[in-house]
Amino acid sequence: SSLAELCEEEMFDDFPLTGPRTAHWCLNFLRRRHTPTDHHMSFRTMARLQSDAWGMGEHEQLLKMIELAGSFDQLDLSHLAWAEMAFRRIQVIEWVHHERVREGEASGDR
Repeated sequence: SSLAELCEEEMFDDFPLTGPRTAHWCLNFLRRRHTPTDHHMSFRTMARLQSDAWGMGEHEQLLKMIELAGSFDQLDLSHLAWAEMAFRRIQVIEWVHHERVREGEASGDR
């Protein structure tokens, strides 16, 4: 079963981070790639990035942590503040590289 199927998000008032919670959404998104590790490789390929590109080492490590915490440790990641922070960082790294790809496509169209 996927990591998302093992998690069920419940809202509670004392979650220590502000802003929208994204961990459960991210877990559902990762289901498309089968595993977080698969997602890392797909993202690198899509963005045409080498392993030494900015943020790629961190991206890979964060996704490995997510995968191990959900599959081996059997944690419900949708309720863990550290997992929420990890997913937010993964999203920032991906957003930066998506913007670079978009800028490159836009300049190539001119």
